[in-house]
Amino acid sequence: YLNYYQKYYEEITILMWQHGLMGASQACEHERSEDCMNTMFPLDFMRITRLFNPRSRIVLLSAEDELNSSTYFVSELESLQVEVSRREKYRQIGSRALEYEELHVQNNVIHGAQMMSRFCEWSDAANDLGLRRVLTIDSDVALFMQVDEAFRGFVEDVVTPCDTCSQVVLFSAEALSAFCDSHLEYLRLQGEDREQMVSKYGDPATLNENRWNDMWMLQAFMEEERWATRLGLSTICLVCQPPSPRVPLPFIWIAGFTLQAYNPQHSYILGGFGRRKLMFDNLNCQYFDQLFAFKKIPDVEYEVPILVQPHTRLPLMHFHQMCKRVYGHSTYLNYYQKYLEGSRALLAPS
Repeated sequence: YLNYYQKYYEEITILMWQHGLMGASQACEHERSEDCMNTMFPLDFMRITRLFNPRSRIVLLSAEDELNSSTYFVSELESLQVEVSRREKYRQIGSRALEYEELHVQNNVIHGAQMMSRFCEWSDAANDLGLRRVLTIDSDVALFMQVDEAFRGFVEDVVTPCDTCSQVVLFSAEALSAFCDSHLEYLRLQGEDREQMVSKYGDPATLNENRWNDMWMLQAFMEEERWATRLGLSTICLVCQPPSPRVPLPFIWIAGFTLQAYNPQHSYILGGFGRRKLMFDNLNCQYFDQLFAFKKIPDVEYEVPILVQPHTRLPLMHFHQMCKRVYGHSTYLNYYQKYLEGSRALLAPS
């Protein structure tokens, strides 16, 4: 019981990674040009996340040279009170991140190596900073709810909207470290062992082991005996749950996560989305305005995203592919810039 309550009340730190953030510029603050729509959304989503999490600890992993390249971006981080941890510290010779990247090249994996090695950087940063529970989010994800409220009641070591939703995962420090290790262990598998993994968790359209990625790895990590189970780590896929007091509306997690693929007529419960590929019914994000709205609700100071049918609040939104380019920056300009004013007056001095 003591361990349960410790986890229940442990502070959740939001962990981010630098990808895409350095393209933002002051010239685009109020602009809606194509270039601005393509470059501003990562910073906009960080601002929105901070707006709904004014006192949560947010840590960004970024390289020194990237920070030195943009005084505008650095000033925005300071205004948002985002703590910066230098990536170089977790990419030294002998680090797990570099070890993974070497194996990645040796195995001719198609996706960028840092797509997976960032979890090792995150893990080493979490250990270095003494973090016990962390929410890792991609730069095209915005939180529209206080993180402790959104994940209240979940004490599992791995909590994720779906079993391939590696873009948003609540980890215990132990689970994040083990997830990093699992990437290394997978690339060391040989022959039949590797083929079985790809056949079970890979893309059924290709079954190409070179396309293995962090999404497939997350599902394997949660389900395979060799990883989470063997280590005694508990996991939960939220959309995979039947409705319950703890997860009353499982579909809100997948609706918010798959804006570009969400189909309200399809059931994602048990054997739906979590098993295989997305249904690309909204491929060009053409149904965004029909599916989602931003409205004021009681007891919340700001507009929140609503799934129109049924009328339900979303805790987060993952603006992937065309959705982030068409709706990312405009969502910030339309609903949240008026509260942030360039993020200058967001937070009182701590």
